[in-house]
Amino acid sequence: MVVTATDGGDKALHSKCRIRIDVLDVNDNAPVFTNPVEDDSTSYASILRQEVITRIQAVDYDEGANSKLKFEILAEDGIRQTGFVNGSLFILNSTNGDLRLNMSNHRLRNSLGRHSLLVQVRCYNVSGFEY
Repeated sequence: MVVTATDGGDKALHSKCRIRIDVLDVNDNAPVFTNPVEDDSTSYASILRQEVITRIQAVDYDEGANSKLKFEILAEDGIRQTGFVNGSLFILNSTNGDLRLNMSNHRLRNSLGRHSLLVQVRCYNVSGFEY
């Protein structure tokens, strides 16, 4: 690309320069879950302390900052999450996808049994995380 700058005077002066633009990545790939590999996957666990139940994994084939991912729980047992972690039975590490029981939740002992989670992974772009 060639850029020309002109001063607009009576005897217009100008200057030109050549600019090389290398597009390294356009953030054109959506993240894809790799673990669990299918919807409605079930994990069984007997947890004695704050151990990892499972690691939710995803991959984004973009490069650099565009491949950065963020995990979050959208719903727990059909109830939308508001970001208030202490009310949740589960804690999801937003950067590595580690899922744990929320041992500080006072309802935990009365909540044995089957639970369902709706998890979302978002990829990063220059303005922040996007869907």
